[in-house]
Amino acid sequence: MIYYINENFSEKCSKKKLYDFVIPKLIEQLNSYMFYQYKFYPSKSKDGWKKLFLENLKNLFENQENVFYYSEIDNVPFLIGVSVRKWDKDVFGFPIATSNLIFCPYFKKSYDVVKGIITFALSDLSSKNVKALIFRTNGDNLPLIHACESLKFKYYENIIWPVAKVKDIDFQNQELSVRLINEADYKDVIRIAKKHQYIRGHYYCDKLFDKKNVDKLYAKWVESTKKNDSEVAIIEYDNNILGYFVFGIDQRLKNNLGFNYGRFKSLAINTKYRGLGIGDKLFIGTLKLIANRGVEYIDSGYATKNHISALLHIKNRFVPKYEEITFHYWL
Repeated sequence: MIYYINENFSEKCSKKKLYDFVIPKLIEQLNSYMFYQYKFYPSKSKDGWKKLFLENLKNLFENQENVFYYSEIDNVPFLIGVSVRKWDKDVFGFPIATSNLIFCPYFKKSYDVVKGIITFALSDLSSKNVKALIFRTNGDNLPLIHACESLKFKYYENIIWPVAKVKDIDFQNQELSVRLINEADYKDVIRIAKKHQYIRGHYYCDKLFDKKNVDKLYAKWVESTKKNDSEVAIIEYDNNILGYFVFGIDQRLKNNLGFNYGRFKSLAINTKYRGLGIGDKLFIGTLKLIANRGVEYIDSGYATKNHISALLHIKNRFVPKYEEITFHYWL
């Protein structure tokens, strides 16, 4: 049976009751679960990734923008969560759902179970006037990937999540200045975010998304750094800002894995200055800023089709830990 939950699900069960019902079943399966990103990250505790998973799950259940779909077969639990954020509606003018939690074990009946859950979810999201679902899954979870294919989801990109040990990085000398942003810089940085993105990302590749609104989305992400825990590094020459890099310190990873983790989030270079080594200097300069905060590991992400970014990560000793596939479905 498939359960649907927002505030309540079909049995009129509260969100808390479903959470309490799901947790024991998930804990029983976590040891053998192979599709959680942070299971493969350096950790001081072999169970740290499981604690992180359960902490994230609790936080997601407490967020009113999240919707969950649950099923089980042969006492094996399956859970898919999506967020329907006001943020996306403000940018695009209509609601979008984005997957934020997938627990789908791999065994002979998985395909049928996950196909049923996703079919139910699509119907439910459509009834809420959601227009698109952005669905991300582990690149090795074939039953889930094949279920998406059979339901006519469209593939857009693969993302590799690599991790580097700070002590292994060769911090080179730099000719250009990389520093933290100040309030006066935001206007120029937001302009770069809006006009100079990597145009092969999944939003830009999907022709059903208005490109001007996608530009606004990236600009809004940068502007939001004023209010969240992210920081922005900029690279400049002759008082001109050439590009930026958003990064942060991930306290959740530290609390559960035991190491201090920094995180690369997004960057853009003014297209006029691409091909001149500016990206290399911005990359290593931002690495220095993070390292100066006592970070021991840094995680990042790049699209497999972005070969320049892939080579830059390899050059700086980032080691791939996780692969993620992005699908879109328009309702």
